[in-house]
Amino acid sequence: MCIRLVDPVEHLQQGWCSFRTLGTQRLVCCSQVVAACMTLTAPGGKTPKDLSWNAGKKYMGNVDAFLKSLLNFDKDNIPVNCVDAVEKEYISSPNFTTDYIKSKSSAAAGLCGWVVNICKYFHIYQVRHGWQHTGASWVQYQDQSGVKLAT
Repeated sequence: MCIRLVDPVEHLQQGWCSFRTLGTQRLVCCSQVVAACMTLTAPGGKTPKDLSWNAGKKYMGNVDAFLKSLLNFDKDNIPVNCVDAVEKEYISSPNFTTDYIKSKSSAAAGLCGWVVNICKYFHIYQVRHGWQHTGASWVQYQDQSGVKLAT
């Protein structure tokens, strides 16, 4: 497995303002991206029961505060169940890609990129964290686990 991590903030900052001009055709796609974000950032790993677009708008609330919360998100302590839920419910969908979502909203594409890259980071962090606790060299760990990271 070889993983290339892209800066999640870079994706998020691209076109955020277009969220304010969403049409109804784009809402389904965008509401799924926001629901994925809500699930991933759920406090204490407790996924919100209401993942609707209205709940998403409340979740985002003040755009500047929302962006700041994503920038300061504690990516090193994400509950496993949150990542698992996001990967199962959203990332596994063939349409949950920045390219596809960009055709609907560049802001949603930025948020999608953030979600995808935070999940990738989670897996990289888990591998690194697991390796550090084995006492093995990185080369030995890669040989034993089959994990390869692109540099």
